[in-house]
Amino acid sequence: MLVIHGKAFTTIEVFNVLHKFYRPATFEDGIAVVNNLRKPDRDEILAAGSCPNDIPIWLSQSEHPTAVTNYEGQIAGVAGVVRVNKQVGVIWLLCTPAIETMPIAFFRKAHEWMENIQKDYTLLWNHCDVRNKTHHRLLKFLGFTAINKVSLGPDKKTFYEIVKLCVDPSPLD
Repeated sequence: MLVIHGKAFTTIEVFNVLHKFYRPATFEDGIAVVNNLRKPDRDEILAAGSCPNDIPIWLSQSEHPTAVTNYEGQIAGVAGVVRVNKQVGVIWLLCTPAIETMPIAFFRKAHEWMENIQKDYTLLWNHCDVRNKTHHRLLKFLGFTAINKVSLGPDKKTFYEIVKLCVDPSPLD
């Protein structure tokens, strides 16, 4: 038995709830995130020189466009991967404050989502604002590594370049 927000759930109920959190994203999900974006995520987009209003377009350009909902069914975020070439994808995730109501479940489900999508790529990468500590924790949990600091955007803000190798490394013969 697990208690979440004062309500008791059986293991089967928890399993079913976790599988309701992620679904294919729609243009409308992107609009909902634009209208209620977490401040650190908005700051990161602007610092990179992009516009939050482009989130629905990013969804349409992404493979694996995904919407995240919380326990109450509220949109908590959207994510996707924009393919750069046959082997490389740029992964991204942007959230609303609703994500903060379910941090443990979100991290667990994000890990499952990552395991499902990473098989389609050799390498996933992006940039992460050094100020966005929530993203740092999630990226580390998902197996990403910061390999470099770079200056981006009109104000030359500092970002980490993050990568994840998605193939099993084989020893050299």
